[in-house]
Amino acid sequence: MTVLAAYGIYQRAQVPQFTGDADKDADILRDWLNLELGNIQPAIPVRATKTVKANYSLTVADDIVLVDATAGAVTITFPDPTRVQHGTWTVKKVDASANTVTLSAIVASSGAAATFDGATSQVIAVRYTALTMRSDGAVYWIV
Repeated sequence: MTVLAAYGIYQRAQVPQFTGDADKDADILRDWLNLELGNIQPAIPVRATKTVKANYSLTVADDIVLVDATAGAVTITFPDPTRVQHGTWTVKKVDASANTVTLSAIVASSGAAATFDGATSQVIAVRYTALTMRSDGAVYWIV
């Protein structure tokens, strides 16, 4: 039991009952691990797909943001790239209006302007166009 806890194995079923015989206990443990490891879900953060119709600031819980700019231009603000290394977001314009979706980056904690592929903003003007951005810990890159 202590060994299992030390390795962080999550137990949600019955704990195996050991006999004291090393060979039998090894078989019991192997069978139990094969059964239980198949039931364990990895701890993957849940990220959301969200639809927005107004200016919006991304959070680490967001993944895909669908933007409806029918009522007017929308700005999506990305977090400080120095605080979200490897953070990835996709923004997609889903309406047919002439209104644009602007992706902007907040000023990085270093005082330098955060950028997307070297520019301080990116604009999406065409319906169903999507941009995926990823932070390298300093700036955002279009991927």
